[in-house]
Amino acid sequence: MHCGAQIKFAARSHPRQVIANVYDDGVWQRVEHYHEECYLEAGEPFGSAGEPERRG
Repeated sequence: MHCGAQIKFAARSHPRQVIANVYDDGVWQRVEHYHEECYLEAGEPFGSAGEPERRG
């Protein structure tokens, strides 16, 4: 949302992204997706992103 660039999924490309579940008073509202660079540029609006999950 911040930088306007679309998140695209590609089988061979693995760019990092931040996926935030947004809650209001403990009730889930929406999911927001950010490119890692855009999230940092936005000032990490939902806090520091953790380490990526290891798969496989």
